[in-house]
Amino acid sequence: MRPPLVPLALLLAGCPTAGALPPDSGEPGPGEVIVDPYATPFTSDAGLEPGQIALTFDDGPEPVTTGRILDILDAHGVRATFFQVGQFAEQHPEVTADVVARGHSLGSHTFSHADLTELPPADAIEEIERGHAAVVAAAGDAYAPFFRFPMFATTPDLLDAAANRGLAVVHANIVTEDWMTPDPDELLGKAIAAVEAEGSGVVLFHDLQPQTADMLDAFLTRIAELGYEVVALRPRPTLASLAREAGVHVGSVVWTPTSNPDRRFLRRAVSELDLWVVPAYARVVQPADGVFDFSIPDQTADTAPDGVVFRVHNLAWCELIPEWITEADPTGEELEEILVDHVTEVVSHYEAAYPGRVVAYDVVNEPLSWTGEGCLWHRIGLERGLGDLEYVRVALEAARDAAPDATLYLNDFLIEGLSERSDAMYDLVTDLLDEGVPIDGVGLQSHFTIGSDDLFGPLPPTWEIEDNLERYADLGIEVSITEADFSIPDDLVSTETLQDQATDFAALAGTCLDAPNCAAFVTWGVGDEDSWIPDFFDGWGSALLFDLEYEPKPAYHAVVDALDTR
Repeated sequence: MRPPLVPLALLLAGCPTAGALPPDSGEPGPGEVIVDPYATPFTSDAGLEPGQIALTFDDGPEPVTTGRILDILDAHGVRATFFQVGQFAEQHPEVTADVVARGHSLGSHTFSHADLTELPPADAIEEIERGHAAVVAAAGDAYAPFFRFPMFATTPDLLDAAANRGLAVVHANIVTEDWMTPDPDELLGKAIAAVEAEGSGVVLFHDLQPQTADMLDAFLTRIAELGYEVVALRPRPTLASLAREAGVHVGSVVWTPTSNPDRRFLRRAVSELDLWVVPAYARVVQPADGVFDFSIPDQTADTAPDGVVFRVHNLAWCELIPEWITEADPTGEELEEILVDHVTEVVSHYEAAYPGRVVAYDVVNEPLSWTGEGCLWHRIGLERGLGDLEYVRVALEAARDAAPDATLYLNDFLIEGLSERSDAMYDLVTDLLDEGVPIDGVGLQSHFTIGSDDLFGPLPPTWEIEDNLERYADLGIEVSITEADFSIPDDLVSTETLQDQATDFAALAGTCLDAPNCAAFVTWGVGDEDSWIPDFFDGWGSALLFDLEYEPKPAYHAVVDALDTR
């Protein structure tokens, strides 16, 4: 990058958000080096082998010189990474789109090419986020996890800020100084000398500099003559990037940074997931009659990067009813008023605070799991001779009134295959549709076990799940896998059971991917460390895609493969 002594006004450019076409798999193709967005920052030479160089261009896009450079790269069959400045991507989105269309990787370089170390922390983070958003938007929502600091100027806190937003920080060890070398012949000599001095690594050019375009053909010719191999930096595919290609969301419940301060948890969530479940339980958000406090669940939503969407979980559940309600011992009529007010307030809050980002509300959680006096909400409608589930209708109608375009779900467990319980959910949905009650989706929690028939039992045959999803499709009902985990008894965890877990996770994900009405594949927890299973079932755990250190398990790789083949 340019040294900070050079005035920005003389450079006419900066470098925006990171973006890139995802490769077909996590394995490098010919002339490619896969970069893991989670493992940031990496060394300035990207760990390339002797004789390998990767070309990077900063500060565009600029219609004329970027276009010339793209043509020259095409002529030589070379791919590069372009670190663009957000404000220029906004001005010339067609150039950014062309970079991606020609098979190059994209990166962001802040919004205005400011020295982030000279800015207040909040302003520096805004520069990162705004620049990234601008480049991704210009590129047509391309997968773009690469980022470069202007002038390489950074601090540990800024590195954390980038990593916590899923950005892979890329520096360079071969600096050509093209911005201060206007003569193309002189620049050619300096660039070749810089490569020879290092022997391998990341080369820094600027695609708004005419002299760079003037000398690039000769540079690539000479590099080839000297025996160097030009490789392309490609971002490792993530669950989210592959799911985007498959037309679904992949997500997890994401607890607040306060409740889970482990940076590894947050970075996995940011890097791998494009859907976060916001846990907005009634006992949390309505601590007193008429008092709503969204500060805790909104920590989750506010932490999510641009592009992450939300499920709000949940609006009505027979568990975690606020104590002020149970202590008041209200009548059914009073409870109905309380429920309508609660649903209306929660939905209205998330529609206003995060417009367009809530893809589903779990309006009622586990309606099949409670009967009679076991659930306070069942009092609603009893004085009118109505059944236990009248509160379901009340909650759904209140949610629709608060947000006419929202996607409204019922969510429950052990309804994935074909069984008496799954028939009960299907019949409930059918009845609601016949009565004109608004219902758009059914969440299949998908809690299963490996190595034992105890607890939740094994995954049903996939044909049963397929048939179940198909009958909802016939009703026009969306489905999602909402809380998937496969628990293993602690004393049975082994290479074999972890592989069995991987097989079942892939089968479940594949069934969702093959169903046209399946919108999301969601696990209940990112890594085994934040799984709910050990807290409730002694002797069980190891239930998720990442282990206690948030490292990928065989199940993660199996789900990646399932996504990659769709």
